[in-house]
Amino acid sequence: MNENNRELKPCPFCGGKAKLVKSSHDCIVVACVVCEKCYSKTKEMVASVEYCANDEVTRIWNQREVAHAHWIEKCGKVYCSACKKSNKAYQPPYCPHCGARMQEEAQP
Repeated sequence: MNENNRELKPCPFCGGKAKLVKSSHDCIVVACVVCEKCYSKTKEMVASVEYCANDEVTRIWNQREVAHAHWIEKCGKVYCSACKKSNKAYQPPYCPHCGARMQEEAQP
């Protein structure tokens, strides 16, 4: 797919603009898609042939399903019911770790 023809859908979690990010780790080029607003992202794909990794992360970003969860309050922190990661006391409408969309208020 041509770089200019690659279209990314808005973030399924917050509606933010997504961008393709390419970086290098120990001389290995990787690509992923990141939301510029909530920083949700796809997994990093190794770019053995660069355009293939770019196309694959674009496909993953555009086809993923939205997970649903709720915040769980415990010991002054809130935890995502989907990924079990802590988010202190702030309760955004989505989990910043796994991107799950929160459907309800925190539960004790």
